Amino acid sequence: MTKTSTATRLMAESVDLNSSIERLCEGAAVQLFEQLDAMEAMTDLLHRASDIASGEGQENFRQSIEDVGSHLDTVAQTYGELGEISGQLKKNVTDISGRLDSMKREIRLASMVATNAQVLSRSLSERNEALEHFAQDVKDLLQGAAETTARLAAEMGEADVDLRPVTAAIKELTKAVSGLEQQRRALPEQLRMLAGLRGLHRTVGHATEAHARIVDALRHAVTDLQGGDAARQRLEHVVTMLKRLDPAPGGEVRPVIEALAAAQLADTARTFGAELTAALAQLRIIRDSRRAAGAAVRDLASMGVTRTFDSVGRLLGQLNAGLSQLASITAEIAPEIARLSQGYARGAASVEAIAGLEAEMHGLGINAILVARKIGTHGQAMTEVARQLRECTGRIGKESQFIIELARAQEAGATRFAAGSGTDGHEERTRLQQLESETKALARTFAEAESLLGDTESGPLPQITRGLSELARRNTGVAMVLPDSDAQRWPASLSPSQRMAVDAARTLYTMQAERRIHDILFPPQPDSRSAPAPLKLVANDHPRSAPSVPAFGEGDSDDDVFF
Repeated sequence: MTKTSTATRLMAESVDLNSSIERLCEGAAVQLFEQLDAMEAMTDLLHRASDIASGEGQENFRQSIEDVGSHLDTVAQTYGELGEISGQLKKNVTDISGRLDSMKREIRLASMVATNAQVLSRSLSERNEALEHFAQDVKDLLQGAAETTARLAAEMGEADVDLRPVTAAIKELTKAVSGLEQQRRALPEQLRMLAGLRGLHRTVGHATEAHARIVDALRHAVTDLQGGDAARQRLEHVVTMLKRLDPAPGGEVRPVIEALAAAQLADTARTFGAELTAALAQLRIIRDSRRAAGAAVRDLASMGVTRTFDSVGRLLGQLNAGLSQLASITAEIAPEIARLSQGYARGAASVEAIAGLEAEMHGLGINAILVARKIGTHGQAMTEVARQLRECTGRIGKESQFIIELARAQEAGATRFAAGSGTDGHEERTRLQQLESETKALARTFAEAESLLGDTESGPLPQITRGLSELARRNTGVAMVLPDSDAQRWPASLSPSQRMAVDAARTLYTMQAERRIHDILFPPQPDSRSAPAPLKLVANDHPRSAPSVPAFGEGDSDDDVFF
């Protein structure tokens, strides 16, 4: 084989191996990075799944769901009582309305009796100023009672208007609570499903351990394949120094550059071959770990783990939505409930004012009877009128007491309603949201685990293994046609032109490994580390025979070196 064919062969091997690394190694690295990202995203969730699958974890999860169930029971009881309160409020509205109508009639009747008393007092032969004042005072009091009653009716009417949207909201609340109660009854079955996942902790543990081995092996494989970048840089440097040789045969520079290129190519192939071997070993670990993880995942699938957690997550989501709806409705009607309570409080105060008037009129009636009896026979008619008036005011007093009781009941009911509806269960809803989010995340984790780990034969890893195995064979083929021993010192001393050539070649390197091989073949002279003068590599020492090619160090740019 001629010296010219040696350079050509080295060039072809370097270019071909560089192309193979770019095509197979870099694509494999990208795919492994993607696999690593996907696997690392599952790490925390699998550990959380393992924690929940443990005996303590399942007990904590069960207890949390039971706590939510207890809160739902409280909600159902509270809003059931609120429904009863709302019904009583509506009934009281009807009763108050009837009592007000009755009291208005009694006031009108009492006013008529008072007018009769006034007329009668003026017609007595023995006019009595006290009786005349009595009749007028009663009329004035009744006028005040009538006005207060009208104001009370208006206040009660406003309160009744405020009650309507509350009543409508109560229907929505009742419907929402009914839905929650149905979902609440489904919780025990969900807990039984979780408790039925026997062996879950052990199986999840196997999957988690296998997953950890896969992640570790992927990290090592990615690191090993990064050696492809360094190999490509070194191959580019070999190609560059060979391209700058004079294509004409002969010359004393050619042998040393060919030897240098062969040594660099051989060391690159050996170094990269070791990295490929390490990467393929990691891929075998990944393959075996995937099989172990796949078996665990298939066990999980046979248990229905994904389906169970998905079912629990959906139920918790429905419960959370129901509680949120309750909180939303109660927050919306809170202003109406506050106005309702205030309206009934004002109404009760107005009725108490009427009751005070009744007591005053009753006292005036008794005084009128006593005065009329002193007049003798002429006062008998006045006595009867006063008695009638006292009976009317007594009935007004009774109606007032009934209305006071009803208004106070309305006020108390509205207050209880506001207190009960103000319990929005924020803490329980927050915990429920956490459980829902956690459960759905676990369902997704198991589903993704089934997808990523369940099928050990599909996916990019078998293809990556085949590609890297092909690259390893190609790399081995390169190494086989090169020196099979470590680089050794060039046997002869270098001429000045050879020394300048190898020193110029040394300026191409960007890695210590390249410099190490170079210095083994051609140990540097003490004064040779200074930058060499531009030198054209020619086949002989005659300047006129040198072809016009770039010298080492001339025309170089960063494009020649892939840092």
